[in-house]
This record gives sequence, structure tokens and C-alpha cells, in this order.
Amino acid sequence: MVRSLVSTAWRQRLVALLGVVALALTVPPAFGAPTVPAQIKSVLKIAKRADKNASAALKLAKTSATTPASSVGATGPKGDTGAAGPAGVVGATGAPGAQGDTGAAGANGAPGVKGDTGLTGATGATGATGPAGAPAPAGAGSKGFVDKLGGEIGLITGGEDILLIPTPGAGSYVVTATIEFRADGADSPTCSLSGATEFDSTTIANVYQNTRATMTLNGAATIGAGDDLKLHCLSVGDNQLKATRANLTAISVGTLTVAPTTP
Repeated sequence: MVRSLVSTAWRQRLVALLGVVALALTVPPAFGAPTVPAQIKSVLKIAKRADKNASAALKLAKTSATTPASSVGATGPKGDTGAAGPAGVVGATGAPGAQGDTGAAGANGAPGVKGDTGLTGATGATGATGPAGAPAPAGAGSKGFVDKLGGEIGLITGGEDILLIPTPGAGSYVVTATIEFRADGADSPTCSLSGATEFDSTTIANVYQNTRATMTLNGAATIGAGDDLKLHCLSVGDNQLKATRANLTAISVGTLTVAPTTP
């Protein structure tokens, strides 16, 4: 280091001298400018100052070489923490974690609103015929009786039996009768059906002279073993009406239920 400082001082002196000499030889002084001797004096002054600086540097170098280095001082206090830097770039998303365990089943929700009725399905195939049922018990035998008028009979005021089915037997019967009248004079016939008692009766209010009229009677009766079934007719006047046709039919039935009369 000492050698470097001395060398630098001498180089400064030599450069100053050479500069003055070169200037004096090449540049004549301008009008009013300093003369060469004045310039040389100025350069020598600079050189003298450089020499003085070199001597001082040499002396400092010698002193530094002989003086031991001082010990390192204690570490100074830690400075304040600087401001936080800007946030870094967000890293890439990590891989998905493993699937967690299935949680417990939640509570059942409230019942939904009843939906619309669906379309009617197609009709199913007809099922196989079931086994035949047991035969029904045989019913009681039925009997039928008929009586017809063989000729004309004149009606009288006292009345008479036109047709008769004698003692058909105890039981229940459905009975019907049909009579046709011819009027030689105007009259009004009344006829009835009876067994043990009378069970139907009909009247034709007016049968005019030289006209015909038809009467129909029907009913149900239950009679005893010795009772007859009869068609009985009478008129207002004697022999004004003639019964020209008549039929009496009685059919026995096992059970007879008579419906109440409609008002």
C-alpha cells in the first residue's frame, strides 16, 4: 500500500513537469496571457504541492504498517424489520384428497302431494272358467189348469159362473181370465175371480148396443184342497150382454209373494 501511494505521488509530479514543458515549446503565449516563466512557476507550485502530498502519504503508510489493528467493535443493535414484500403467486391446486366416509342417513322428508290418477291399464285376459257348482235341489213340480167357454152365455142381473176350474188342489196359483162381450142392448158388465175368497174384480162402465168389449182379469190366490177357481159375471140388465169368448187359466207355483198394491 505504501509503495502504491509513493508511486502515485511521483507520477503526479512528472506529469505536471512534462505538461509545462510541452506547453512552453508548442504554444506561444497569447496577447495578455501569462508568460512561460509564469506558467512554469505555477506548474512547479503544483508539483511542490503533489510532493508534499506524497510525503504525507508515505508517512501515513509507515505509521499504518507499524500500528497494530484495533479490535472489532461489538455488534450493533438489530435494525427494524423491513416492510412485508408483495404476496407471491398462488401455487397450483393440489390433488383431491381421498373420499370421506358416508354420513348417516338424513331424516325422511314430508310426504309429497298425491299425484294425478294414472291412465287405466289395458283389460286383462279373461280368466279360466271355474269349476261347475253343485246341482240345485229339484223344485216342486208345477201344474196348469185351463177352462174355456164352449158357447155364448147371456149375463143376468143375479150373476152366474161363466168358467170353473174345480178343485185344482191345495196350493198357490197365478190366475188370469179373458172375456169378450157382445151387446144386444147397452149394459155394464162386472166380473170377478175367486177361490176360497174373491181376489180380483173389474167393471166396464158402458158397452153400447151392437158393439163388442173385452175384459181381462188376473191375480194370485192360495186355496185349500176342496176350493174351486171361478170366473163369475153379472150385468145391470138381463140378457143384454152375451159372453161369446172366455178363457180361465191357473198355474200352481211353489212360493207365492204378493207385492203390495200401488196407490
